[in-house]
Amino acid sequence: MPRVSEEHLEARRRQILEAARRCFVLNGFHATSMQDVIDAAGLSTGAVYRYFSGKDELITTIAGEGLGQLAAAIEPVLAAEDPPPLDEVLALVLERIERIQAERQLAGLAVQVWAEALRSPVMREWFRDSIRRVRGWFEDLLAIHQARGAIQPGESCRSAAQVLATLVPGFLVQLALLDDVDAEAFRDGLRTLGLGGGVRAWEAPAERAAGAGDPGAAP
Repeated sequence: MPRVSEEHLEARRRQILEAARRCFVLNGFHATSMQDVIDAAGLSTGAVYRYFSGKDELITTIAGEGLGQLAAAIEPVLAAEDPPPLDEVLALVLERIERIQAERQLAGLAVQVWAEALRSPVMREWFRDSIRRVRGWFEDLLAIHQARGAIQPGESCRSAAQVLATLVPGFLVQLALLDDVDAEAFRDGLRTLGLGGGVRAWEAPAERAAGAGDPGAAP
């Protein structure tokens, strides 16, 4: 039956990806050979190469699944009629990253992808596409706030999105290498910097100061 065949093929594909992920997490990308992946998957060489051309495709597929999970969390939020404030959206993204890290150890793999992107044209192009996608999320969100009057009309949402997009890899690097970071700490930091909570967080400093001195100003 065609359906059984498709399920069988997907099961084999997942078997290979899980074996590769375990190998990359345990030994690192460079120290893992395709033979290591083949052995870990318990399949023949031909069976593995039927699905994946090599390590670059394996690791970008694994990382791409993590990005897909982030997209599944944030894109419906951006499509809502009334998206939440920036700090809430960022917290959602970072909390989802934490969950993926707990389940699949995404952070260390992400760092390896970025390092390999300096050498591999395939992985470099994947990284560029991924960062552009993340930038697009933030640019869309900032444009919504700008339309509400929360960001001055002349300000560039694209430039601000480039800055915000660095929070994702920055969080992943710290998550991979340190033990004192989490999504809530990052969210608190954003609030400290005045990047969350609502419209007034986006006003110019002079306007915030004027509002603070006006007893009738909105909180």
